[in-house]
Amino acid sequence: MKELMEIGYSKQKARDLLGYEYAKANDIDLDEGDAQIDWLLDEAERHMQMERIPL
Repeated sequence: MKELMEIGYSKQKARDLLGYEYAKANDIDLDEGDAQIDWLLDEAERHMQMERIPL
């Protein structure tokens, strides 16, 4: 995602492209691909926030 944004894609366009490519690669419905990418991005954000919290 970071690489797509660095070449000029908006966050939403990068997410849409990832969802499309995931759905195509896994032969699933586009809505399922988008949902999977949303979940992965949410999980990545959650893990980054956890790393910022001092223990």
